[in-house]
Amino acid sequence: MATHTLTGLFLILFASLHAADSARTVKIFILAGQSNMEGKAPNALLEHQATDPKTASFFAHLRKDGKWIERDDV
Repeated sequence: MATHTLTGLFLILFASLHAADSARTVKIFILAGQSNMEGKAPNALLEHQATDPKTASFFAHLRKDGKWIERDDV
């Protein structure tokens, strides 16, 4: 079923790109994963890395006041 869904999405994407202006740049993001892409994976490792002084700076732009921020630009 997932294969059929992906095939359908690619066909729709191809058709929409073909109809769009060819001078326009289109960014395509393919999100591939299993249950972790559905939000079911535990965030224990991310929480640890985000608060560990050795790796906290890597996650600083994704957190505010000790909590994960919700972005509206993606």
